[in-house]
Amino acid sequence: EWTAIPTLTPTAKPAVSPIAGKVSVKSNFNEFCPQLPDGKELLTPVFRNAVETEGYKVVTNAIDIKSEGKYWQEIGDIDTKGHEEQSGIVKRVEELFNQIQESIEEAFSRGIKRLKIVTDHGWLLLPGGLPKTQLNLGLTETRWGRCALIKEGSKTDLLHLPWKWNPSVFIAYAPGISFFKANQEYAHGGISIHECLVPTLIIESSDNPSLPVQIKNVRWVNLKCTVQANMDVEGYSIDIRTKYNDEKTSVVLSTNKVLQGNTVTLMVDDGAESQGATIVLLDDSGRIMDRKPTTIGG
Repeated sequence: EWTAIPTLTPTAKPAVSPIAGKVSVKSNFNEFCPQLPDGKELLTPVFRNAVETEGYKVVTNAIDIKSEGKYWQEIGDIDTKGHEEQSGIVKRVEELFNQIQESIEEAFSRGIKRLKIVTDHGWLLLPGGLPKTQLNLGLTETRWGRCALIKEGSKTDLLHLPWKWNPSVFIAYAPGISFFKANQEYAHGGISIHECLVPTLIIESSDNPSLPVQIKNVRWVNLKCTVQANMDVEGYSIDIRTKYNDEKTSVVLSTNKVLQGNTVTLMVDDGAESQGATIVLLDDSGRIMDRKPTTIGG
């Protein structure tokens, strides 16, 4: 998936968190850190409180996880070690990923069925140092390694793009893989594909037994779709997506997608009529149990 830009933690972490939809897109600019609609800046305590308000418990270690509920945990310190050790981070790759694996295994051992792993941004690494682009500090309101806010009235030849959390604020970017300072091997904050294209992983425990539940029958009446499963299951739901494994592509307008007994009727967006889609059957943790192709509207 594409990150928020600039690819800096204060900007990009909120965008991959449970509070992404709650952050103000009219945020005042302060060192790339956005605010909530009430004006509170998303520093760590405010961020964590906002995540918990969305129904997630913030944990610092997987040993604090119980099988019930939803959790937010930040694991790994790849970025910290990258800034501290520069190209020396390559010696730590196995160690850093082992830490992540341990957290995953600990969560599964405590009854968690499904994990979503996200990252806020990628990074550049060039032993010997990234090329330098000159940007005088006096031209900027703030200057980080790969991006800067230029003072009003100052002119540069740098590319400017809107800030994620307030499109009226334009951020200047170092060209290519260059850095605004010399002798830096590790960096992020720019718009290279290495910084902006990041993985999102869905990992499911192989130890969780699942019911042999399937989609049995699908019936369309105009833009209403009635789906029937082959058995009564509590907490299971149906979604209709243009990409079966991406919940963001859902075309369902109905707020309640949960099966009542073994049946649910859903209303879909009329803008999707006649498109190909996939009906997915989800368990109570959001795991896909079955799927069937369909044409919206029948």
